[in-house]
This record gives sequence, structure tokens and C-alpha cells, in this order.
Amino acid sequence: MKLTGSQYKLFTEALLSAFPSQPDLSWMVRTRLNQNLEAIAKGDNLRDIVSNLIKWAEADGRTNELLNAACQEKPGNPELKAFAAQLEREQREAEPKTTPVKTDESDQTNNPTLQQTYLRRLVERIGTLNLAQINPDQSRGINLEDVYVDSPTPLTLSVEVKNWRVIDWWLTRTDQPTPNPDRNRTEPPRDKPEKFGYQNAPFETLIAKLNTEIESYRQANPKAKPDKEYSPRNEWSNGVKKDVVRLHLNHLAAACDRLVILGAPGSGKSTFVRYLALCLAGACLANWTRHASLETLDNWWHKQLIPIYIELRRFVSSAYFPQNIADLATADHL
Repeated sequence: MKLTGSQYKLFTEALLSAFPSQPDLSWMVRTRLNQNLEAIAKGDNLRDIVSNLIKWAEADGRTNELLNAACQEKPGNPELKAFAAQLEREQREAEPKTTPVKTDESDQTNNPTLQQTYLRRLVERIGTLNLAQINPDQSRGINLEDVYVDSPTPLTLSVEVKNWRVIDWWLTRTDQPTPNPDRNRTEPPRDKPEKFGYQNAPFETLIAKLNTEIESYRQANPKAKPDKEYSPRNEWSNGVKKDVVRLHLNHLAAACDRLVILGAPGSGKSTFVRYLALCLAGACLANWTRHASLETLDNWWHKQLIPIYIELRRFVSSAYFPQNIADLATADHL
């Protein structure tokens, strides 16, 4: 949107009030807009930089996004709040009074601009951890992927190797004894993912990576023989290799279309969901430079998906949730 002269001046003063130093402004632009301030708004002083930042936002159609980002970063700044309220009022008054026209919902769904706006706002909401209560010096927050550690599960991946290739593989639960009704049988059963309700393809991706690792090992150790007994010098000799991969939540999420995660408070359930949504959003966003991506999910084999992130506690307490306890909540209430 194009600002008027008075709006441009007020916006400039509001930003200077909220971000009195260039590092503060750079942080907001980097974390909220996913942009490098020095690359999009140069200047000899802070006022010039702010002025050029607004010009960039106008030219790129992101003026409202810049204002929203500044307000989210400095929610208590009175000048920003006053300008945001004034701009919203003036925009509303300037809107032509027309009769609403019903549009095809598919047109809105496939609108790339709407998708990009939604994804950027989703990243703003879930992509940063607020550490102010832990460390006041980190009141600006930190990117989720910079501190995220995926949670291990009780499942592991075991393989059988022959002549430098994986010839069989299976999943094993490590949190419970394996039933063995046949007393004469010495090996545990080789259970495939279907037994646990998972799809095969994502695990085949892990097996392909293991085969690549084995081939790299073979080339790095040309004197090693595949039929030689296991030793520290020949870790991929023929035979069974138990628990070679500890499966994490990201591995299992890639292998099913629905997943319920159980765990104690603080065990990382919500953080994993946020991280998964962040990776999916980043894959669909233009000019995404952060480290959260589909590649970091290790065995994600689906195509790009647009994440819909819903916090149940917020949904239940919202005005959209059915007030009558007898009414079931459906997707129409979201």
C-alpha cells in the first residue's frame, strides 16, 4: 500500500521511537520479516535507514506487514500503537462502499499472496521462543530451530547387511520385552512398519541413506572384506546390525497421516509440532533462508504441504468453539 505524506512521516517517527538503535531495528527485520536490513535499507543514519525501510515495504506491498511486525516486537510502544490505530481507521474510511461479491473459494485457496501472508504470520507465531522469563537479556527471543532437539522414541531400525548392501531391515521396540512364543527361536521377529501402523516409504529413505553410508565406508576402506567378522575396523561386515538408527518423532511423523504424541508436561510434544509446522511453512515460503527445512526432517518423503497449526487450548477458549457442550466441534468452527 502507498502511504500519504503525513502517514509516511508518522510511521517514520513511530519506528524511530520504538527502535532507537540500528541493532534493534535489524533484529526485528530479521526475525519478523526474514530480511537483512542492510540489504534492503541502506542509509548514513538511522532516520535514513528507517525511511528506506518504509520505501522498501511500500514497493514490495508489505507496508502493513512491516507495521504488524514492529507492533509485535514492541507491543508497548505508544507511538506505534497510535499510528497503527490511526492507519487502520483511515484505511477503513477510504474503502469504497461496495456490495460484497461471492467468490469461488478455490480461488482464495490457490491465491499465492494469501498463502505467503498466512505462512509468514504462522512463522512469526511459532518460529521464535521467548526466553525473557529465563534470561532477561534474551527478551527478543531466539529462533526455534537454533535450540530444537528432536525427541527419541522407543523404536529403532535394525538391518541385515550382505556384500556392502542392506538386504533386510525391521523395526524393534526397546521399551518392552519382545514376545517369543517359540523357545527354539533365537532371533527376535523382524517386524515391518505396517505392524506399528506406519508406512514403508519413509523408512526406505533411511535405508537408502544407510546404503550410501556403507558405500562411503567401503570406498574409504578398500582393504576391508564384507565377510570378515565384526570389528571396529569393519563396522559394515556381513550380518545383523541391531538398533543402527534410533527413530525420533520426525521419523514417525513422516510415516503416517495422523499421530498422537503422549508424554509428560515439558517433554517436547508441543515444541515438536511447532518445529514440524515451521519446517513445512519454510518449504512453501519464498526466499526462505532459515535452517528449519524438510531436509532437517531426515526422511520426509511427502511433497510440500501447507501446515494448519491449531492450539486446542486457544481454540477451546475462543468464541468460535461451540458454547453448547452437546455440540461437537468440527472444522467449520475453526
